Amino acid sequence: MAAKFDHIVVLMLENRSFDHMLGRLYHHDNPDPYHIVPRGQSFDGVSDDMFNNLLPTGGTATSSAVKAHRAINFATPVKWDIDHSFDSVKLQINGTAPPGSEMKGFVASRIAALKSSQPTHTITQAEMAEPMAGFSPTTHNVSGAGPFSAATVINTLALNFAVCDNWYASVPGPTFPNRSFLHAGTSNGFVSNSDPGSNPSTFKKWSTKHAPTIFNRLKDAKLKANIYHSHGGPGAFPALVYELHPTITKADFPPQTFEQFRSDASNGTLPEYSFIEPEIAGSDTNWLPNDQHPARDIRYGEDLIQQTYQAITSHKNWANTLFIITYDEHGGFFDHRYPPDAVPPDLGVSEENYRFNQYGVRVPAVLISPRIPAGTIFHPDSGHVDHTAVIRTICKRWNLPVLTTRDAVACDLSEVLTDTVRTDIPTIPKVQLPANQPNNLPLNDLQRDYLGLIADNRGIKLPHLETENDARTFMAKIAKTIVEPAL
Repeated sequence: MAAKFDHIVVLMLENRSFDHMLGRLYHHDNPDPYHIVPRGQSFDGVSDDMFNNLLPTGGTATSSAVKAHRAINFATPVKWDIDHSFDSVKLQINGTAPPGSEMKGFVASRIAALKSSQPTHTITQAEMAEPMAGFSPTTHNVSGAGPFSAATVINTLALNFAVCDNWYASVPGPTFPNRSFLHAGTSNGFVSNSDPGSNPSTFKKWSTKHAPTIFNRLKDAKLKANIYHSHGGPGAFPALVYELHPTITKADFPPQTFEQFRSDASNGTLPEYSFIEPEIAGSDTNWLPNDQHPARDIRYGEDLIQQTYQAITSHKNWANTLFIITYDEHGGFFDHRYPPDAVPPDLGVSEENYRFNQYGVRVPAVLISPRIPAGTIFHPDSGHVDHTAVIRTICKRWNLPVLTTRDAVACDLSEVLTDTVRTDIPTIPKVQLPANQPNNLPLNDLQRDYLGLIADNRGIKLPHLETENDARTFMAKIAKTIVEPAL
């Protein structure tokens, strides 16, 4: 039987939970066609009666409870990021441990983090409630409330293709370990971005681990893989994937711009595997971050999704392409589904003595192909998905050896593909970006860690940086003298 795809494209965005971005895809308060689950399928979305108390315990929705609600700001949270460190995620998903506490610690975690980081600030009710906010599929009003902020692009794609309501982060922790799982099937035992106990933070641990990645497997099989990132320019930030994995070298996998991705897609010359990494910090050519990491307006990331979809559907190999949109981790936002048990990828010593035997919080994920019927809710035979499903899908398609025991048991995403190729190409409208584009926000936690990793990999002392413009100036300066990390 002929393969159902010859090209796979993955776009991984930042720090949003499933309930936050896609949990209202199908809801009785939505306008048609988002008001009912198609074809009688089951959809595990968020409901208005879900809540967190001010303390991380179980119980009932009392006057101290904060309910799940629809967002009215495209930049959520408005100011301070929601903590999503390993310890905070444990509190978010376990509460204080008695029965009924599961997934009840998001608001309490938010309060504790703000008290720690902003000790003189009086926390408002709106700030406490920010982890419980979620976007709608359309901008509409309900019972006098609204108009709501809509994640229109990703929800429209989910409606027209397949949504995964059971895709979990690979680690109950932050960005670096989860992105490492996507590429290597392991985080080398790490559950944090920086070296534990280092002050100031250092990131040298990432350069000491040389686990093979799916890119290396493809190269060994003489198959092509490209990393598309940024828009070029002398001060362009390097893709994070190179910084996390010494085994992914620029000599073997030369960095490509997003413009090159559009060209390759248009010309039908995409490689077997295309990985698209969004802008984390922008560049000196004034490209803004579009990774959707808080507190950025989500519409910049929505625009990237739309542009990627437009490029893929314009090329002659569209019928043989599987496009996957997912997120590295939940960013501290509420999700109601308790993460299931997971198969550990390693048996060695790990940070926090964690055994990697539980997934992280659910993240948004959409599967796109003309072989997917509209309105599909993908429930794989294995019952759930994590980032290593991408590795498993590639390995099974091209008969490559597995990387770890985690990806060996992951699901094959090609289960979603049928034998029928659709002839329609759903139109996804362009995103209306804000008229006033903020171009110098304070650095968020990921941007600080990303810059610290870049500096440590090159043996450079990171200066004090406060804003995105500071970061761009720093990158433009080091780009003139040092190109490759000294790994």
